[in-house]
Amino acid sequence: MNRLIVLFFLFFHLSSFAQDERKVLVESLLEGIRTEKDIRYNTGDRPLLLDVYYPESYKEGEILPCVVWIHGGALVDASLDKNYDLIRWGVARTVHSGYISVSIDYRLITESPLPTAIQDCATAIRFLKSHAGQYGIDTMRIAVVGESAGGYLAGMFSYTCNTNIFTTNEWKGVSNQVACGVLWYPALNYEPYNMIDYISPDDIPVISVHGDKDSTVPINRSFQLQRKSAEKGLSFQLHIIEGAQHGFFDDTWKFNEANRKYMEQAIQVTVDYINRQLYK
Repeated sequence: MNRLIVLFFLFFHLSSFAQDERKVLVESLLEGIRTEKDIRYNTGDRPLLLDVYYPESYKEGEILPCVVWIHGGALVDASLDKNYDLIRWGVARTVHSGYISVSIDYRLITESPLPTAIQDCATAIRFLKSHAGQYGIDTMRIAVVGESAGGYLAGMFSYTCNTNIFTTNEWKGVSNQVACGVLWYPALNYEPYNMIDYISPDDIPVISVHGDKDSTVPINRSFQLQRKSAEKGLSFQLHIIEGAQHGFFDDTWKFNEANRKYMEQAIQVTVDYINRQLYK
């Protein structure tokens, strides 16, 4: 795990100068979108927050399916949060596709060791389901999407949401169950919780989206998920983005047309998959 954390920090350091350009694009995509910011989803001493985004055409009282986005950062990078521009890019596109979209924060392992971050994600889902009427969420049509370490959390949640393994006392009595999971270039193992160990035949459908040039979380991690899912008879898809690196940057770590192409491809695959799963 330590080597993975070092690689993540190197990646984010090298790519940080490209963030400003990408942020400008993301801000333009979010123009006109109604947002409810910094909603507290837990009841403990340490506030945990999420943001809810609505389609421009949303009408009060309307019930819509929901996509919950989880940011990455190796579970240690405090510079990334629910406002990370890559996450908000995905949020904007899913909102424009007709979904209520949510981005969440969680506790990093530098603050509290695992399984706290996994528990936080489950708590956020139960909060949204507990307050579904208030936020207009269809509790039967919720998808989770995570990138990198967020992909790890989305995967851990996807493979345990039909259980109470990571359920806390907050919003107890509400199911963790969601409809599907989307994992972008997911890490598999943060000790002592290896995602592979939690895959079972009755889990929800999952897709992994991974660049074949990813040197931070190599694509063989998604192949491992594919093999294990096949052993368990579980619905799993793998979409490979040719030429894409971790975070969908290119070899020069710049924001350019290649970056945009990879990101838009990942989002379109994500939206298409969620559409199929939530509207069966």
